[in-house]
Amino acid sequence: MSGAEALAVIGIIASILQLVDFSSKAFSRVKEYGEDAQDIPKTFRDIESGLPLIVHMLGEIQTRVSDGQVPEKGCKALGGVLGDCKAKLAELDIIFDKVLPQDGDSKARRAWKGLVSLRQDKIVEEISQALSRSLQSLTLFHVVAAPTTRQIQALVENISKKDLTPSPASAVQTYFAVPTLSSNEFVGREETMADLASKLCLPATHCRVAVVGLGGVGKTRVALQLAQKYRRSANISVFWVYAYNAERLRKAFDEIARRVNIPGHQDPGADTLRLVKEWFESDASGQWLLIVDNVDDAELLYPSRPHCIRYADYLPRSEAGSILLTTRNGKVGREFAAVHNVLTLASMNAEESMSLLSTRLGAYRSEESLKELTEELSRIPLALVQAASFITQNEMTVEGYLQLYRQSDSTKIQLLSDNFEDEERDALSKNPIATTWSVSFEYIRKDEPQTADLLSFISMLANEGVPEFLLPHGTEPIKFEKAIGTLHAFSFISTRYVELQDSRHRLFDFHRLVRVAMRNWLTINGAFDHWTAYVIEELAIVGERPDLKKYDFGSQFVPHATELLALERLQGFSGPQDVPAIFRKYKGKKRFTLLHQEAKEECMHKDSICPRCTERILHCVASLLYNVADYASSISFRERSLAICTHLYGDSHSRSLGSLFRLVKANKRLSELETALLTSRASSLMTSSRRGQSKEAIAEILCRKLIKNSRPKSVPVGEYTLRGMMELARILRVSMKYAEADAVERQLTAICHRDMDQTHSDINLKRLIALAEVLYTRREYDEAAEYQLRVLDGYESSRGLQGIDTINTLNKLALTYFFLSRYEEAEKYQRLAFDSQKTLRGLGDRFTIDYMLTLSRFLRWQSKIMEADDLAESALSISAKTFGEPSPTYLRHLRGHQEYLLGYRLSLWDPSLGRTAGE
Repeated sequence: MSGAEALAVIGIIASILQLVDFSSKAFSRVKEYGEDAQDIPKTFRDIESGLPLIVHMLGEIQTRVSDGQVPEKGCKALGGVLGDCKAKLAELDIIFDKVLPQDGDSKARRAWKGLVSLRQDKIVEEISQALSRSLQSLTLFHVVAAPTTRQIQALVENISKKDLTPSPASAVQTYFAVPTLSSNEFVGREETMADLASKLCLPATHCRVAVVGLGGVGKTRVALQLAQKYRRSANISVFWVYAYNAERLRKAFDEIARRVNIPGHQDPGADTLRLVKEWFESDASGQWLLIVDNVDDAELLYPSRPHCIRYADYLPRSEAGSILLTTRNGKVGREFAAVHNVLTLASMNAEESMSLLSTRLGAYRSEESLKELTEELSRIPLALVQAASFITQNEMTVEGYLQLYRQSDSTKIQLLSDNFEDEERDALSKNPIATTWSVSFEYIRKDEPQTADLLSFISMLANEGVPEFLLPHGTEPIKFEKAIGTLHAFSFISTRYVELQDSRHRLFDFHRLVRVAMRNWLTINGAFDHWTAYVIEELAIVGERPDLKKYDFGSQFVPHATELLALERLQGFSGPQDVPAIFRKYKGKKRFTLLHQEAKEECMHKDSICPRCTERILHCVASLLYNVADYASSISFRERSLAICTHLYGDSHSRSLGSLFRLVKANKRLSELETALLTSRASSLMTSSRRGQSKEAIAEILCRKLIKNSRPKSVPVGEYTLRGMMELARILRVSMKYAEADAVERQLTAICHRDMDQTHSDINLKRLIALAEVLYTRREYDEAAEYQLRVLDGYESSRGLQGIDTINTLNKLALTYFFLSRYEEAEKYQRLAFDSQKTLRGLGDRFTIDYMLTLSRFLRWQSKIMEADDLAESALSISAKTFGEPSPTYLRHLRGHQEYLLGYRLSLWDPSLGRTAGE
């Protein structure tokens, strides 16, 4: 035998022996855990039946090679087949590490491994098929080359004597360099753990996976649990790098170099980063998993500034290793790993969060209270652990903690900032959930100031449904989109879309607890008042937008304005009639106008809260609530608006009078609503609200105050004197004080005739309206219509058909013609009112729906029954969809239409026929 042939034979025998060892070991592991057929999938059991055949065939071939019966060319051919077998068996061994249960595994852990084994089933099936092909090749080789029966019998005898006990493997040394151990209190996250197991530490594959999510959501705990899983593997080393900043990352690399004793790492000036990278990429490292934790600063791995170290370049790439990175910054995660390898870790589900609290607090707690606590803390693991720590340390009940937590934002932030010990978190990391997020705020402020500004702005609003039109875009829309992207990347906000006025608009939801923490961060940094002032100024500008009067837009504005106005410093000390302390220095118009250019409506306040802007928001919210028939809420905001106006301008200023007039109308409407509900017995709650002074009486008092403040003795009288007298007459009639109402109307008529001129000035049109109102009340419809036509002519020429005063006049004129039984003219003007209102405010507006229903009634009186029914049905459908079926607005629309139909049928009742005419 030549030297080359001898080497070939030795190589083949070594390969066969190693494969026998691999196969025997694999067979033993499957046999050990396959006693119960339910424990492992069918594919694993197929492997069990195939491995002994491979061992058998390898023994026979080894004997023939040892006896010199296989030439050099045959040895080389065998080498390729044996190499394939070896690679597939190595893959199989790694999969066994992942999926086969250990003796001490809990039921839940065995179930989790069962889930993972299902994910590996396809891979094992491919390995099984590859091994079958190799076995066929070996069998064919053996059969073709088998010389005699005697030799076969000898081979069988040799195989029967072969010891199949696995021999000690000459494996590369493995390491477990994880500074913190996971605890036994880890719960949930089965799906995430299974995803990670299916992606990481695959044979001959370099994989990078990023776990991204909000700070405190449990990314590090998941990574620790994964590290612990691989600790039991004899073939995989696990290393941990805490990458909060460059210093910590370098320190971790130094520790790895020392731990594995990389040559030259102690030399002065040694480039440890490069040495560690090269070691990971060499055969000396074996198979490994590198966990890079807490890479929140994008500038660390991917610096935007030139001449900065790009630490991403020192993260190794090798088919023998995988890297798991955790980060709060989704942009870092997507830069580091392919999109399908970026796993977003959300808050726990309800079951997981309950399990976590039960583990920390014990089983003897109210399940309902635990559920409430998980919801309050948004099911964020770190917040739940922090709360559990506070409860146990202070021997509190969960109910007591909830009561304390719900007192105010101040108590929330104190509890969320309370420090506690957590064995699983890095010693230098900030444990309290509030300070955990403050780190992210600092990153954003340092790297993206515009994003920090946007985050500060949003934190002053309600946490859900922030419409894009409320947010300042600046002059560079690209920067705005990048800022939104960063807030998404840190999981601070999420986006959804809604239809507003037949177009698609973005709404942003801000994490509730993050908002509390952000406000606290602004307070600590002395910026809370600045941002309060700025957001008030911006919302005051938005409140003047014409489209805000449309229901869709207005309903998006109100919750955020309400949240802003609920700030403690904007509250009066003794109720809504009291002015907040911060506004008391602005006494009188002269003092105030130094800081607010009223002519331009330009706010001059830069760092202090502007009372005028605050009042404008109060006015806007009160008006929007009035328009949806939420009169009680409207009154509360209107009272605050009036208090500020009176303080700034005095009782007789037009702003104060306008605010007072709107307060009168809201009280009057609320009185009418309460009366209607009481009459129909629809609400027992309203009965209690009528105790004491009624809204009707309050409206009368306020109306008399309005008339008094508007200087009624001046000549000519002003607009609010006329309006006040008209409202007072209506209120008195509703209160059945007819004599007083007649007296007010006579006085009003005399004033209007005295001050009347022939112009179309606004005040003169108000006089005509007042005269028409008195005549309409007295049922003198012909004369009322004459005045209304003059008013319509004036408004139409000065404001067009889409002016709100024009629309109101059209509606009033249509009603007048209806009572004159001039139904065609009534339909004409009502249709104009409806079309104009629809153009101005949209179909979802309460008054648009009112006009639709009124138009349907006019059509019915002309026997246009089908058109009338279709219009009424459409109006009620829009009302239900817009306001909701249980809402007062929808109920008012529905009840009004039902009462009208009843009255209509009664008017057609023919007693002699016992039915309505025409039936």
